[in-house]
Amino acid sequence: MRKPLFIPPGPTVTVINTSANPVPTTLVGTSSISGTVVISNVPTVNAQQSGAWNVGILGTPSVSLVGTPVVSLAAGGGVSVANAVDGSGNPIPLLIRDADNPARQPFITTCQGLTPMSANNLGTCSFTTVPAGKRFVVETATGGCQAPSGSKLFQLAAGVFNSTSGREAVISVLPVITGPFNGTDNFVMNSSQRFYVDPGDTPGFSFGSTDTSGSTFCFLTLSGYLINLP
Repeated sequence: MRKPLFIPPGPTVTVINTSANPVPTTLVGTSSISGTVVISNVPTVNAQQSGAWNVGILGTPSVSLVGTPVVSLAAGGGVSVANAVDGSGNPIPLLIRDADNPARQPFITTCQGLTPMSANNLGTCSFTTVPAGKRFVVETATGGCQAPSGSKLFQLAAGVFNSTSGREAVISVLPVITGPFNGTDNFVMNSSQRFYVDPGDTPGFSFGSTDTSGSTFCFLTLSGYLINLP
């Protein structure tokens, strides 16, 4: 009986492929891929909106505005202002500034003049024109006059007439005689009456004297404050 042929085992062969010639494999199950993955032949995806899209914001995001953008509110809209809190969680009071505080823009203007020596013995003078974008709130009118001895003063008034709007504001100031001095009678005036002068308007002061033989000198000072117009 012939014995079977015995063939000894051969050597172990290891095949190593380079990265330029990889071995095709099929992934089964779950695995992780590292390195760079290149996808070719990307198809065109046609995506379009279907119905209204709702976007939700989680948490409380911070929103900052750069520059000075124009923000408009729809009719009936509102803005809520919340106080910041300190380290203890207590609200920090908001700072409030009174832009029309009289102490912020005090305004004083003075005019003076003489009455002519004529039958129409009426003198006038003009104050400073109110600056653009401002309104002059007149609170007090003070002044004085020096007239020939024995004369009487009349029609002492300060005011303004706006030729554009047709508005007129006039206050009367009452002269009080303080006594004679060097052949003249001296008068003082003090009136606390409020009226308003619009931007670009020039208030004036008129005064008259019954004496036509000499000139009467008068001056008047308007004091108050300016407010900013929108």
